Amino acid sequence: MAADSPTVHRTDLERLLATERRLAEQLTAARGASEVLIAEADAQAKAREQALDAELEREQRRLADSLAEEQRHGEREIAATADQQVAAFAAVPPDVVTGLARELALRFLAREDGR
Repeated sequence: MAADSPTVHRTDLERLLATERRLAEQLTAARGASEVLIAEADAQAKAREQALDAELEREQRRLADSLAEEQRHGEREIAATADQQVAAFAAVPPDVVTGLARELALRFLAREDGR
């Protein structure tokens, strides 16, 4: 039995070393796989970020265009209203404007005298 003992130890040691090698190989493979997964996730995140940046830029441009159009529309409305008011004022005969101005001046002067 003394002769069997070194063989048993040697076989156990060989199995232990083989197991350690197998585990080291599995660990190396797992690390490699995790690096691949991390690189893929990083690439996907960067691609998504670029897509979101492009979408945000398009939306900002659309909003700026919309605001500019809204401002132009408001300016056109103000100009149209001003044109209507000028036309209405221009349609008042000069003698009516003179009469109103005289009436306002007399009221103002009367109020100033009556302080």
